Amino acid sequence: MFAQADVSTKLPSFASDLRLVSSTNTTSHNHLDLYPNLTVAMAQRVTLRKRQPYNTSSSRRRIVKTPGGILRYHHIKKLPTAPKCGDCGMKLSGVRTSLLTLLFMRSAAYRII
Repeated sequence: MFAQADVSTKLPSFASDLRLVSSTNTTSHNHLDLYPNLTVAMAQRVTLRKRQPYNTSSSRRRIVKTPGGILRYHHIKKLPTAPKCGDCGMKLSGVRTSLLTLLFMRSAAYRII
C-alpha cells in the first residue's frame, strides 16, 4: 500500500478528504477506491421536440445547451437554393439565395439584380 506522504503529493485539489481503501490486490487501482467521494454523472438524454421520429433531411437538428444547463434539440431549417432559369435550369447570376419569407422583408435593392 502507498504511504500517506506519497499519495498526498499526487492528489488533485478535490480529493482533500481521501481515505485509502484496503484491498487485497494492490496492482490494480480503481479511481473509485482512491476517491470515495467522486461521483460519475451519466450523459444527459435529449428527446425530440417534434413528432417526426425519423432522421430525414427535413428533421435536421443541433444539440444546444440552454442557460439553465439543459441540453435541447434545435431544429434546423433547410438551406435555400438559388433561383434557376426555367428553360435551361442554370442558376441565375446576380440573384442572391434567401428564404422567401426573409426575401420580402429585405430592401428592394437587395432583391433586384
